[in-house]
Amino acid sequence: MLHTFNIGCKKFKIWKRKYAKNEKNAYIQVLEPFFLLFNKSPDITAAITLMNSPEYKKTEFNFIFIGSDESISAFGDLIQYMYQSGDKNSPLAKLSPDETTKEVLKLFGNLSISIRKDFGNEKTKLRGRDTLKLFITDLYKHQDL
Repeated sequence: MLHTFNIGCKKFKIWKRKYAKNEKNAYIQVLEPFFLLFNKSPDITAAITLMNSPEYKKTEFNFIFIGSDESISAFGDLIQYMYQSGDKNSPLAKLSPDETTKEVLKLFGNLSISIRKDFGNEKTKLRGRDTLKLFITDLYKHQDL
C-alpha cells in the first residue's frame, strides 16, 4: 500500500510541476500583445494582429480554464475596453488617445496585480500603478494612474 502511495505521490508531483509550467506559459502568452505595447517604439499593429490571430484566441480560451476568477475578470475588462475603444460607435471612441491610453494602463495594472496574486502573492500591497513603474519612464507625470 505504501509503495502505491509513493508512486501516486511521485506522479502527482510530476503532474503538478507540468501544470505549473503550463499555467505560467498561459499567463505569459495572454500578456504577449501587451509586451509589444510596452516597448520604446510600441507596435500597436503587431499587437492587434496577434490578438486577432487564431493562436491567440486559443491562448485566451486556455486562460479561461487556468486563470483565477479575478484574473479572468480583469483580463476581460481590459480586452472589452480595447474592443469598445476601437468601435467608432462606442462612447469610448470619443475619448482622446491620452485618455484611452491611461485607461488601458489602469486596466493592465489591475490585471498585473491579479496575476501576482495567482502566483502566490495573495497579500500584495502593490497597486496596479506600482507595476507600471517598470514600463513607463514618465509615470511621475501621471498621478491619476
